[in-house]
Amino acid sequence: MKNILKYGLAAGAGTIVLYLLFFWVHPRGLFHPALYWGSTILVLIFVLLAQRAERQQSERYPFRTGLRTGFGVFALATLLFTGFYFVLLNYIDPGLIDLQRSVMQERLGDLAGETPGGIPKEYTGGDLAFTPARALFSLAQNLIGGFVLAAGAAFAMKQA
Repeated sequence: MKNILKYGLAAGAGTIVLYLLFFWVHPRGLFHPALYWGSTILVLIFVLLAQRAERQQSERYPFRTGLRTGFGVFALATLLFTGFYFVLLNYIDPGLIDLQRSVMQERLGDLAGETPGGIPKEYTGGDLAFTPARALFSLAQNLIGGFVLAAGAAFAMKQA
């Protein structure tokens, strides 16, 4: 549990700092897939660090222990980040929703030349508000992916 808290809080704080840097320096970058994947890799590094620290404490390292630790780190980091992102989009700068729409339309516009008939209407409008329900759904989606990553990391750590 100690490793989960230590590394989960560090992973969550690191991800929040990364997003804050983009928010202050290049807000459009908040909606770039590279930032999303980069922050996922950052959390995965902390998952591996927590598992390694725990593995060094015992001679035998069962898969279930690695999975529990890895998923705990990922879950805590994701919970912290989702809370931060909700506050950022709803209270700190609600105008980011319009920026997100603009970035999406630009990217879809780039694809429109490759798509017969242009961009479907449902992709150009719609409500992008990050409501509590969407935040919970996003959290659930991330936790599913985090479980898979934690299982892979636990398996790798058990084999090492």
